[in-house]
Amino acid sequence: MLPWRLKFCRFVSVLCTVAGILGNIRAEADIQTLISNAIRQKAPEVVIPPGVYKVQPASGGRVHLQVKDASNLTIKAEGVTLLCGKRTMAMEFVSCKNVRLQGLTIDYEPLCFTQGEVVRIADDRSWIDVQLDAGYPREPFSRIDLIDRVTRFRKRGMPFLWGAKAEMVGESTVRVFRDGIGKAAALGDLASLSTGPDPGGAPHGLTITASSDMTFEDVTVHSAPGFGIFESAGQGGSTFRRCSVTPGPPPTGATSERLLSSSWDAMMTAAVRKGPIVEDCRIEKAGDDSWSVQSTDYLVLAVDGTRAIIASRQPYDVFPQVGERLVTGLTSPEAVVASLRPVNLDQVSLGAGTRDKIKAAKPWEVWGVSAKVFEVTAKDSFPFPVGQNLYNPDRQCNGFVFRNNHLHNSGRILIKASDGVIEGNDIKDGHAGVTIAPEYPGAIGGVRNVVIRNNRFVGTGYFCPAPWSGQAGCISLSGQGSIDAPTFRDIVIEKNYFEDFNGPGIVIVSAAGVRIADNLFRNVMSETPNPTGQDLGIDGGALIWVSRSSDLTITGNRVVRPGAFFRQKVVWNEAESDSVATLESGIVIERGD
Repeated sequence: MLPWRLKFCRFVSVLCTVAGILGNIRAEADIQTLISNAIRQKAPEVVIPPGVYKVQPASGGRVHLQVKDASNLTIKAEGVTLLCGKRTMAMEFVSCKNVRLQGLTIDYEPLCFTQGEVVRIADDRSWIDVQLDAGYPREPFSRIDLIDRVTRFRKRGMPFLWGAKAEMVGESTVRVFRDGIGKAAALGDLASLSTGPDPGGAPHGLTITASSDMTFEDVTVHSAPGFGIFESAGQGGSTFRRCSVTPGPPPTGATSERLLSSSWDAMMTAAVRKGPIVEDCRIEKAGDDSWSVQSTDYLVLAVDGTRAIIASRQPYDVFPQVGERLVTGLTSPEAVVASLRPVNLDQVSLGAGTRDKIKAAKPWEVWGVSAKVFEVTAKDSFPFPVGQNLYNPDRQCNGFVFRNNHLHNSGRILIKASDGVIEGNDIKDGHAGVTIAPEYPGAIGGVRNVVIRNNRFVGTGYFCPAPWSGQAGCISLSGQGSIDAPTFRDIVIEKNYFEDFNGPGIVIVSAAGVRIADNLFRNVMSETPNPTGQDLGIDGGALIWVSRSSDLTITGNRVVRPGAFFRQKVVWNEAESDSVATLESGIVIERGD
């Protein structure tokens, strides 16, 4: 008889062999069929066998995997990797309710970006050559970030480089053109070059559209042709728990670690009635913002009594629904939607000069509207003129929670919603920490009842300076309203830890009822302030900079070992000196250890 140890080893060997065979079989399973059958049979649960699934969209399709009209379903996908073969949407949930996804990993082959090293710079600094790393796509993507080769993170001092163009020069070198790019780059810098969807494809990795009460647990996105995770329309109320948007392992044939996760923002929720809960998630090295809750943004093109032609300014904006409101601020008049229908911009009647303004506008300018245009009839009156920006306070993602998340990402947290909490997060190396703002030129909004507390902010404000922008602080409330009609009300910033930020710590523009309490600032403002906000007169040497605001309270804050570029506790040019002195008494400076 064989010794028991030998029997056991043979048993384990056979078991592992069988498991390997089953793993290969499972990786060939049709996930779409499994899920579609579960939806049709109204099953409460479907289990996807573990494995790597190399998937392609259906013929003529733009999505690798779709979950549509599902309700009360749990999709268990622990140990499952969806390896997408085209740069188009990985997975889409449409018109779903109370669906739970657990454990899925999304990645792409080929990747949605490439990367390499700067090996040549034009004498006139108008282009740079990037030698691509082994194993990464040989394609001339043009959305470029310069990366510090030591930290393998976005290079401090990098300006905005959007609008670049690229071409291949040889089999493995990309030449990137943009005025002045050679001034920002140095030989030996690393670079990531990313892209959106393939022609005819759809952007983003995981999307949730027109759905409600969704739950995503332990879901990971390693690459995406757009946002990593994007939710829009519908009732909302989703929960994201222990989800990640982080770089994946090196691709086949590569020896260098990935420099990028999603090509654009990591996570965004837009135009839902109830905001999401995001807890214990991890976001690293995305191409833009870390996380945001977005409202709608419309421009009035024509008015005739109670009827108006409205255009959305962003492609993810959704039409308002009957009974929802259109407003310009927290206390503005409102138009209640009685009916609406989509229209063709080329076929509607517009006033003199309006169409010319639209044609001449750049995408980020006030008249830069999208192709989403509709005619709305208001219930009683439509009190807004042509050229006025509007938003829908009923689809503003209100009631959000962003808690206990880890962010090491060059982008910020961007808030356009009310009744929210941002707490317990570790936020490192973003171009800003938290920004509450309508964001775009001419855009308006209204935000109230937001609490920012017990967060840790480290290393913000060191790249992508924007002299034209009011979003200059590690935390910014950047509104366009007046003192009498502020953009923000009842905001609390308390018990946060700040370290090593560049420029102002907190910027407040157009707010009422802001409380800044019990925050600790350590080793801040040690380098020359970046020029963000200079065109608006924002002082980069002010710990707190205030304008067009009222009812501000500052108490119990400490600044330990401030840097050489810290000049003043509070700058509020419109306020009386006695008022500023009272506010400054709520900030204690400790210059020793």
